[in-house]
Amino acid sequence: MVDLFTLVGTVPRTVDAIDTLLRGPQRLRAELALYSPQRQALLPKWVFGAADGDGLAARRLAAALDAVYQATVAPHWPRIHAVLQAERAAAASVMITGGVDAMLGSLHPAIRWEPPVLEVPYRTWVNSDNIHLAGRGLVVTPSVFCRQPLLYAPEHGELMLIYPVVRDVLAAAEIFGTSMRDEAVAHLLGRTRAVVLEATEAGATTGQIARSLGISPASASQHAAVLREAGLVSSRRHGKTVCHSLTALGKALLDGTS
Repeated sequence: MVDLFTLVGTVPRTVDAIDTLLRGPQRLRAELALYSPQRQALLPKWVFGAADGDGLAARRLAAALDAVYQATVAPHWPRIHAVLQAERAAAASVMITGGVDAMLGSLHPAIRWEPPVLEVPYRTWVNSDNIHLAGRGLVVTPSVFCRQPLLYAPEHGELMLIYPVVRDVLAAAEIFGTSMRDEAVAHLLGRTRAVVLEATEAGATTGQIARSLGISPASASQHAAVLREAGLVSSRRHGKTVCHSLTALGKALLDGTS
């Protein structure tokens, strides 16, 4: 599999990641060059065409990446986002009460904090066993996709510590499992609109919905407008920001009690 994260870095939306990837085909070419002939043979020829700057192949790659995202991540993103927000809030609470030492010591059983040394047993994307921050910041990032703590050290910028928050099968099932309720709402509203409805459960702005689902703000606004017309969502404007929240009917639909 192509390591997309090291190619595009941190971006707010899927469309931004795809755009970044296609604007720098030389990075994709360098990534593919690391593969053995056996691994290269598993990839479609148009992936290599995109890496060589073929416009048609690049558009095909963009469509394929978007299709994969829509099929595998988008349906689960509201729950993924909720888990990550809860993890961030928990880490912030520990830091407020116990300081940075307590926060770093609580991230993951495999991560050890012995001031001033942070030990991460599983390392990747680094060129040395010992890294000195030397004034650089450390971005602490929870993830539902990695299985071991990871260190990402770009040539420039802040070091990133990525650690898993899903540590057992039951926790994964809560995020990625598909319940009968999810399927029923998706069949009724359409999958994207059902995910938009779920994203408003805790209240969300148009921009937050767009970022969490990897869609454009205009598309998020359009979906919210349809849900509002159906009486499932209420919207309030605060300056230039519009905040959306579930109505009693929308909550009843999600809870399966309507």
